[in-house]
Amino acid sequence: MQSDRLTYPSDEQNIQAIPVGYYNPQTYSLKRFLAIAKRRIRVIVIVATTVFGVSLAWSLTRTPIYMTNFQVLVEPIKPKASAFQAGFSEAIEQTNFPTLIQVLRSPKLLNLVAESLKSLYPDLNYGALATNIEIIRIKETNIINISYNDKDPEKVRAVAEKIAEIYLNYGRELKEINIQQGIKFVEQELPKSQVTYNNIQAKLESFRQKYSLIDPLNRAAELSTMLNGVQQQQESNKANIIELEASYKILQRQLGFDSDQAIAASGLSESPRYQGLLNQLQIVDARIAQESQRFQADSPQVQVLKEQRQAILPLLEQEAAKVLGTEPTPNNTGNLTGVSLDLNKQFVTTANQLKILQTQVIALKATEARLKQDFALAPSLLRQYTDLQRQLAITNSSLERFLITRENLKVEAAQKGEAWNLISSPFLPFFPVSPNTPQNLTLGLLGSLFLAGVAALLAEKLDDVFHSPSDLQQTMRLPILGTIPFRQELKDAGRSSRALPSSAEAKQLLVSKPSNTSKASGSKYYNYGYNSSRFIESFRTLHTSIKLLNNGSSVKSLVISSALPSDGKSTTAYQLAVASAAMGQRVLLVDADLRRPRVHVRSSLPNHQGLSTAIANDIEVLEVIQQSTLDERLYILTAGQIPPDPTRLLSSPKMKQIMDILEANFDLVIYDTPPVLGFADSLLLSSNTDGCILVVGLGYTDRIAVSEALTAFQSAGSPVLGMVANCLKKHTADDLVYGQTYGRYYYTERVKTQQAAS
Repeated sequence: MQSDRLTYPSDEQNIQAIPVGYYNPQTYSLKRFLAIAKRRIRVIVIVATTVFGVSLAWSLTRTPIYMTNFQVLVEPIKPKASAFQAGFSEAIEQTNFPTLIQVLRSPKLLNLVAESLKSLYPDLNYGALATNIEIIRIKETNIINISYNDKDPEKVRAVAEKIAEIYLNYGRELKEINIQQGIKFVEQELPKSQVTYNNIQAKLESFRQKYSLIDPLNRAAELSTMLNGVQQQQESNKANIIELEASYKILQRQLGFDSDQAIAASGLSESPRYQGLLNQLQIVDARIAQESQRFQADSPQVQVLKEQRQAILPLLEQEAAKVLGTEPTPNNTGNLTGVSLDLNKQFVTTANQLKILQTQVIALKATEARLKQDFALAPSLLRQYTDLQRQLAITNSSLERFLITRENLKVEAAQKGEAWNLISSPFLPFFPVSPNTPQNLTLGLLGSLFLAGVAALLAEKLDDVFHSPSDLQQTMRLPILGTIPFRQELKDAGRSSRALPSSAEAKQLLVSKPSNTSKASGSKYYNYGYNSSRFIESFRTLHTSIKLLNNGSSVKSLVISSALPSDGKSTTAYQLAVASAAMGQRVLLVDADLRRPRVHVRSSLPNHQGLSTAIANDIEVLEVIQQSTLDERLYILTAGQIPPDPTRLLSSPKMKQIMDILEANFDLVIYDTPPVLGFADSLLLSSNTDGCILVVGLGYTDRIAVSEALTAFQSAGSPVLGMVANCLKKHTADDLVYGQTYGRYYYTERVKTQQAAS
């Protein structure tokens, strides 16, 4: 089978229009599945019956099994208060259900059940109990469901009740064991926690003593405040120093000496003796000046005054030394009076304030460095202090939980109660759980239908034939020129002893009752107009599709063939000729099947002379053509006597001449030829015509045979106009397309109208 579309002559020679009833490729749909089901109904019935019968027999032959169940609430063995921090809390707060279920199925517990019921059921043992018991946890709850099954309902209930009793006792023992283990564990861990708590308290006390603080966080806040104050004071001092330095420079320019001389001058100004001597010196200097104006410098009067002055100077120096000590004598000799004395005092005050502020700046810097050093240690101290506090809190909390847990465990140990609670009790089963006959039959029915459907689809795949026009068109990629409905009468006639019906029988099978209008007109031929059947209308549709081919130029001659025998090519050729004649064309049907001719039988015409006679003898072919009794425009050239070598006659030049003569004298020449596979007749004739139409029997013709036939036409260079899907049955999915459904509705309504009129 070829997947690619076959190539044929040029588009001008073979332009194919989409005819009425053309089927587009379709995927699987419900209609198509129904069609497959109808075709494979025998397979479906056999498979479904077999599978359902097996399931029914299996259900009816099973021994009934009874089952009971009960549910137990498994509460975790834990104290009422919150669990303590140690690892044991995990063990007593959570229940490991996979482990618990394995313990409940263990021989230790199930053997107790078997021994308790040994007198009633001697055959009961651990193996039977483990096989028939099922223990599951209900979702994420603390509830477990225990079910037990057996053939005896009384035994099922008795065993389940004993299992429930054993399990509740086990839960009670488990509770007591866990409580005692908890108390023991707490008493072992409590002294350790106390020692740890004391050690941490001692470390905290030592820490506070070492660093002389109670709370590092508060100390860090104090250091931060002090550091900010020192920095603010430093900024204030810097501003004051700038202001005093400016005043100092101004006063220094006004006085003409520095601060040390100003201090010395101030001291001398405040000494009475020094000032007295200084006044005497000034008086002597004044007299010397006066006498120098009257006398010569070496006069006795002037010399006496100079000697007095020289006597005062040592005394003045001695007095200055007493007042100033080692400090040098100022330039002004301490003779300050009035404004100079006030400026000198301001100058000294400013100089003193400036020195004080400079000294404070140095001290503040040292204080700032020390505070920063202390503040840098604060985070480390705070972290150590916080760690100790956290450890102390954790240890204290753990110690308190141990104490509370110990008291709760002691109280719980003193109380008497069930650790596990029985939510639902075992019951006596009245109906077996296996086999569940209604459920098994339902599943068997569904399974049988499913397997039957699978078998039908598998049979459909293995059956390599075409079942619908869409299947044919999708595979061969050629247009479907027409679809011929299945006629049971023709099939039955083909199986009878007479291979084909007589002319009178064919008239009843292939056409309907002639219309009254045709009889009134005096015509002796049938009018197939509105009284035609759906079978006849399919050939009129085929005729119309052929007229639309070849780019508007009419088809003058064509070959009707098939891949295999019994595909319906002869019936198609005959009915196409009848339909073409009924639609106004002068039609010649040539029986070119010189091996097994059938046209003369269908038309009830003699076959003494025909195509083989015209080729082999010197007889004009027009002389052996006969007119049909069905329509005055329908002519038939029978095959004639069967020759020994039909291929030789059909390939002769005389046959080519005959074909040219026939095409010149008729509107349409239709050649009924042998099947393509195994014979060259169809290929020889189709090369001299406008093309070939391949008839495919739905449900009969093999896919590979059709593909090989098309390949043969391609190799011979013969154009294929299209295909005809023959034997379209009602159960085919394509039978439900719009055109055919409408046609069936139309004819049904017409029949009802005629019956009502009569």
